[in-house]
This record gives sequence, structure tokens and C-alpha cells, in this order.
Amino acid sequence: MARPTAAELARLAPEAPPELIEGHLRRLSASYFRTFALPAIARHVQGLSQLSRLHPAEVQVQALPDDQLSCTFLAFDAPSLLSLLTGVLASLGFNVSSGDAYTYRPVEASGAGDGRSWLHRHREDTLWRQRIVDRVTGQVAGDQPLDAWSSELARRVETVAGMVQRGELDAARRLVNEWVVGRLAADGAASPASPFETEVRIRAARTGKLMLDVLSVDTPAFLYSLSAALALENTTIEAVRIRTRGRRVHDRLTLELAPAADIEAAEQRLRLSALLTKQFTYFLGSAADPYAALARFDWLTRHMLAGGDQARWLEVLSDPGGMTLLARLLGASDFLWDDFIRPRAEDVLPALRRHLSGGGSAAAEPTVTPPASGGAAGARVGGEAASLEQRLADINQRKDAASFVAELDYILGGGADVENLSRGLTHIAEDAIGGLAGALYADLSAEEEARTGGQGPLPPHAIFGLGKFGAQALGYASDLELLLVYDGQSKAASSAAARHAAFFGTLVQRLEQSITAKQQGLFQLDLRLRPYGRNAALECSWQTFRDYYGPAGEAHSLERLALTRLRAVAGDAAFGRRVEQLRDELIYEQVWLRMDELGEVRRQQFQEKAAGTRNAKYSAGALVDCEYLVQVLQVCHGAGDEFVRSPEIGAAVHALTAADVLRSGEAEGLLAAYLFFRRLINSLRMLRGLADDLVLPDSASAEALHLARRMGWSSSATTPPAEGLEAEFERHRGHVRACVERYAPELSVSS
Repeated sequence: MARPTAAELARLAPEAPPELIEGHLRRLSASYFRTFALPAIARHVQGLSQLSRLHPAEVQVQALPDDQLSCTFLAFDAPSLLSLLTGVLASLGFNVSSGDAYTYRPVEASGAGDGRSWLHRHREDTLWRQRIVDRVTGQVAGDQPLDAWSSELARRVETVAGMVQRGELDAARRLVNEWVVGRLAADGAASPASPFETEVRIRAARTGKLMLDVLSVDTPAFLYSLSAALALENTTIEAVRIRTRGRRVHDRLTLELAPAADIEAAEQRLRLSALLTKQFTYFLGSAADPYAALARFDWLTRHMLAGGDQARWLEVLSDPGGMTLLARLLGASDFLWDDFIRPRAEDVLPALRRHLSGGGSAAAEPTVTPPASGGAAGARVGGEAASLEQRLADINQRKDAASFVAELDYILGGGADVENLSRGLTHIAEDAIGGLAGALYADLSAEEEARTGGQGPLPPHAIFGLGKFGAQALGYASDLELLLVYDGQSKAASSAAARHAAFFGTLVQRLEQSITAKQQGLFQLDLRLRPYGRNAALECSWQTFRDYYGPAGEAHSLERLALTRLRAVAGDAAFGRRVEQLRDELIYEQVWLRMDELGEVRRQQFQEKAAGTRNAKYSAGALVDCEYLVQVLQVCHGAGDEFVRSPEIGAAVHALTAADVLRSGEAEGLLAAYLFFRRLINSLRMLRGLADDLVLPDSASAEALHLARRMGWSSSATTPPAEGLEAEFERHRGHVRACVERYAPELSVSS
């Protein structure tokens, strides 16, 4: 129809202010008035007149023939609003068949001189603000009562529009994306076989804008995924026309690019984003944090355009399996993304290709070959021996690259195979410690020779792993608990003993300084488990080890218990075996265990770190109880059974079962709980980027949902993910607590 007059609209919308009617007529395009009849325009004006800061959006729902619905959104315009509104529709099972979106032109461009005066007159109220009129037509999936569906639509639109008006755009995007992903997961919506089923055309419009045409197979959330991609590109959608014929959909969008945008580069980026982001949306259910994955995917498309691997990236992303893996990776963790994945984006592609080809994880294979401890001068560069600094840097670089691949493979594998990750990280740590210690030993020996002129050979030494390192149970952000022991007496015994102590003390100090690790990060050295604790000498002689841990020694029961994890990882292998044999004599063949001491420490741990919370490590029945119980049983039953003495918890549990100490059902439950808690701690560290924050989030929080997804709970499951994880946590805790009550009640703590 022709543009109506203000008087015609005023008669049909008597509550609308004249200024709003005037602005509505001035600021919408001619195509709007060709699309809508006068009664519909009047309803729009009437609805727009009800908008306020507290009510920023209005929804008008109308039933049409053939089970069709018309949904009209009237709102204050805001960035990404169209994407959010179409996301709300998709989350409620609305399949769009056609649609039109219109936005008020800015007041300054609405006419001649009196336009500016109109703005001046109404600057202090909301009438001058840009508004949208978006109408979509389609069907609601399933048998949902119209009144209830419309009410929920209005509630969600009001929630999202309110968040946008308050400046909470990112939070609104996250919320809507969670709704959409939940709906797609619940429906099991299938995606197109390839993103290249989508045809994208871009041309300049006469108005100086860009016209984007997207033709594709119609799929759930099509418009949401397309508009979300454009929103991430900082592109404003000024008008939309949607038409569906059969299973084919044609979207035409008028776009305004960000100021000073490179048109040619923008066109290329928009084409790729429209192709791939639309496809990627259907795989977001694989991500622990779907919105983070979507935003990072936008960054990745930009990276692809800038790099030289575009063809190989497109090959991976045309495979639905590649999209699933990428969603899992990009939504894994903020700190992994910032610290590892984005800086090493070039290393992501080979890992994806390897997994797609069925190669799986190579994390368990050693990736660094260390020089022999105390031996060779090291690698040569260009025919010349490399400097010590270069050798240390090379070892650290290989360590970092290998650990990145191990962590990447763990995420791409779904985070289920925690033992394979631990084996891989343990190999990497052993190689790095051996290489660094060997290079430092050789350099320090040369210094000693030059300074003293040689005063006899140095005694053999070995470096031992304790804790998670000794047990080959390293995970995300695990530190390396180390102890260096050398074949010697106390410092006061002789000048030679003092010289040896000084040498090995310096070696440990330089080793600690040479390994690169972030604070609370993977491979940070922890030397606190040495005799006499953190204020004692860094090195430990054979005599000190024997005296401190012997029957008359000062070691606490918990310190002695920690030696069940002692394992030689570098240095003189024969001397390492001697120390392990001494350990067996002192720990497994002596009567020393004081359960009252252990119980007191356990209760103190609980009060300081877990009381009133659900802590994956220190709560009653959590990881520490599982570890302490197995270690206590090892000490009690390891005197005549070398298999029971294994530093690895899993091997020790199997040996205790074979020795009829544990019942088979108890053992299976303990091992399942042990692996569960290790996976949970990995997931918590990935979630927060902190090694020590192991408290489970509130089950109603978004953090709990993301944690549950990291643990393999899907939104498509009958039980909500956070509730499923909660139940699994309590089940494993219950089993471990029952075993502690049966075999070591002194360790029990109140939950």
C-alpha cells in the first residue's frame, strides 16, 4: 500500500503519541509500507508506543491458516538484536519460513530541516531512538499450546532485550546460545552434509550498503546461525527478507559494515563466515562452553584467511567429524585458549587431521630424547657445541610443544582417557627433567673441575618423582614433586661431603630455575617433600634419607606414606634402584604406621580446604581419601609382595585385589572413583585455569553446566548435565567413604 497519513494511523492507534507516528512514517523505508497493510502498521505503532526503558521489547503473535504463526518483534534497536531474537525463536522450536526485518533510519537522515528540529524537541525522551519491526512466519515444532508458547516467547524476549539495554550484550549472547544449543541437542537436529551446500552471493547495493544473499538447505536455527555469524563480524543488519520454498531457504540481508572496513576483505570474510559458522552451529553441543566456541570460531575464520593453510582448513571443516572436534576444542577452556591454542593455531590443524584419519593420540610416546645425566656436552648447532642456554631452551621448547600436543589430544578425545594423558605427560616430564639435569650436571661438573683442579669423582645421584609424578598420574596444571638423593654422608662428616652437598644443592637450584612453567602451571617444580621440609637443604644424601625416614627418624607418618610414590626418573639408574630398595626396607619392612597421626592431618586438611564445600580433592570420599586408603593398604600388606609396592595407584589396587586384601567389587569401585576424580580435577583446572581451586560450582550455575559437559554429560541426556555430574560425584564419594570406614576408619572425616 501507499504510505498512510499520520491522521489515518492516529485513528487506528489512538494511544500512540503523534511524534511517534510522525517518526514511524518518516523513518521506515518504502518497502515496509508495501509489505504491511494499514491495520498491521497501526498495531506496530501501538506496540512501539508501549516501549520504555523497563519494557524494551514487545511481541505480537498471530495464528494463521495451516498451523502457521506470525511473530512480530517491536523493540528498541541494539547491536545483535536480530540474532538474539531469531535465537530465541529457534530455542523454542520455531521454524522460520519467511520474514521481513526493518529498522528506523537515524533521525538526522529522516528528512530536511524539520527532522533535526524534531530530534531536538524529543532528545530527552525515548521517542527519537531507533526502533525495529521484525516479522517472521513459520511453524512451531511439536504439540505446544499456543498460549503457553507465546507466553514463554514473550518472557525470553523481554529477558534478552532487557539485558541488551543494560549493556549486558555478551551475557545475552551466551544465554541465547545456551538455549539454542539445548534445543538442537534435545531435537537431535541433523546438519547439512557439507557447508558448501550453502551458496553465498555478495554485491554492493545502490545505497552504498552490501547486499548478502544466502541460499541453502533449510535447517533448524538457520537464521540464528547466519545472523550470529554476522554479529560476530561486527556487521549491522539493516533489513532482512526471508523466503522458503520446499527445503530451500533464501535469505537476503542488507548490511552496513563497521566504519573504515576494507570492503574487499570484508566480503571475503563474510562469505567464509556465512558458509562455515552456519554449519558450525549444529556442532556446538560438543563444546563445554558453546558460546565461547562460537566466538573463537569467528577468530579462526579470520586466521584462516590470513594464513596459507586455508585449503587444508576447509578440508577439515567440510567433514562433520572435524566440526565436532573443533567445537570440543574451541569450547574447552578460556585459559587453554588464551595461553596455548590461539598462540599455536598452526599446531591445531595437524592434530585435527590426525584424529580425523583415525590416528588418535600420540601423547604416550616420548617426544624428547635427553642427554645422559652427567654425560655428553649436548646438541651441536652448525657443527659447534650449543651453549648451555640454547640446550636448556631447546629442551623446554620441545617439552612445551609435546605437552601442548598431549593436552590437545586429550581434549579432542573427549577428555575420557585420563590415563593416556598422564602417561604422555609423565614421559614428557621425565625426558625434560633428564635432559635439563644432564645438561646442568655436565656444565656444573666442568665448573667444579676448573675451580678445584679435580678432587676426586663425584658420587652417583638420582632424581626421584613423588606424588602425581611418581605415580604417573600427572594432569592439567600438575606440578612435579622431586627429590634428589646422592650417595654421601652428612655435610659435617668431611670436607668432601660438604663439597658434594654444595654441588648437588647447586644442581637442584639450577634445575628449578631452568625449567619453564607458569605459576600454578604444568611442570612447576615442587621440592617440599624433601627431608625436614621447605627450610632444609635442597639436596639429600643417602645417610640423611636413611636417618630421616628410618625407625628413629623425625619423619611424620604422612611423609613416610608419600614414599610409596617414590620412583627414580633421572640420574644414575643403579643408584636409583638402591634408593628404592632402601625405601622398601624403611617403609614396607618396618613397623612405623601411626594412624592417629594420619587421621589428625586428614581432619586438618578437610577443615582448611573442604569444610562446607564440595571439593574434588579434599572432601570426604574424594581423591585424597582414595589415595591415602590405597597407600595405607600398601604399607600394611607390601612387606612380602613387590607388586603391592607399585607407585601407581591402579597397579597397587590390582595387586591388593590379587592378594585378597580388597574385594573385587570394592577394587573396581575404587579405581572408577580414582579415575573420575582425576578427570574432574582436570576439568576444573581447565574451567578456571587455577591449580588449587577444586571446589565444585553451584549446580544451578552456568559454570556447573560447562563443567558437566567437560565431563561428558550431554544436554540431550534425560538427566540435565549438572544434575548428572552431581549424582556421579556423590556416588563415587559414597563408595570411597564406605571403603575408608571398612579398612582405615581413622581417616574418616565428617562430610
